[in-house]
Amino acid sequence: MKVLVAEDNPVFQATLVKLLKSWEYEVTLAADGEQAWEILKDGNGPRLALIDWFIPGVDGLELCKRVRAFPTPPYTYILLLTGNDQPDDVVKGIEAGADDYICKPFNHRELQARVYAGRRILAVLNRDHS
Repeated sequence: MKVLVAEDNPVFQATLVKLLKSWEYEVTLAADGEQAWEILKDGNGPRLALIDWFIPGVDGLELCKRVRAFPTPPYTYILLLTGNDQPDDVVKGIEAGADDYICKPFNHRELQARVYAGRRILAVLNRDHS
């Protein structure tokens, strides 16, 4: 399964790529929000996205809003990554269109579980639209 990683921090980016590949995901990288948006609006692009809240250009919240406003399927499952850990921040992220939210630094096993949950949801959605 293809996964988009929109993360500009080289340490987090390298960690995410290494983990996702070890879990047998095909990783597409975006260094900024504009690049991520171009990838996500392509109907053949990744349907699972890990997006940093604070990426250059279009930030993670705006990117979530754009993805949700885009009229055509297939559905994109968005996991928002951020150092913001306040309850109001979680609410802002979900209201912007994120499906899930995980704070950095993240526990690798928790990230794996959340990515897998997104994969399961996409499988159900794909089955229902077949």
